[in-house]
Amino acid sequence: MSSSEPRYLLAPSGVLTPELRGRLNSFGPILELESVADLRSGDREPGWILVPARAGAALVMSLLERLGEMPGAWSPLLLVDEPDGGISVLPISPGFRMDLDEVRGRIERADSADAVLSFRKTLPVLSRVRHDINNALTSAFAEVQLLLMDMPPDGEVAAALRTVEAQLRKVRDLVAELTPIRSLTK
Repeated sequence: MSSSEPRYLLAPSGVLTPELRGRLNSFGPILELESVADLRSGDREPGWILVPARAGAALVMSLLERLGEMPGAWSPLLLVDEPDGGISVLPISPGFRMDLDEVRGRIERADSADAVLSFRKTLPVLSRVRHDINNALTSAFAEVQLLLMDMPPDGEVAAALRTVEAQLRKVRDLVAELTPIRSLTK
């Protein structure tokens, strides 16, 4: 991700506070957009889309739907006013908060591995990880079940295999919880 990628601010009228606008100056030039429809312009290159939290979940969901139709690596970020007066950023896909200055630093360190906050880049990685883990789990489950068929049910080895099977189920359940988009209303 390059620090020269465009930065867009998706903020309908009345949503952006002066304090937030002041903090965003550190991001460099930002093109302000009134609506998701403004992304449809043919000259929009993929980049960072900053959305104030006050814009609401409906706008964010509309944005995610639109990004699903658009090619390129778009990176939507929710800007959150903190009670202490600071501003943090919630990448709208992985679902974790970070300080605005940290995000700016990641943008500037373009060739760093931690710069991958992109919605379109993160989802394929998450999907591949889930797939690879599930493949290994399927094999492990099959082997445990085959071994259990050859063991006396009350034996020490069978008990150990049932413990392994229970742990594999826990891993399976954890992997199932890795959803690409978390609800923004929770």
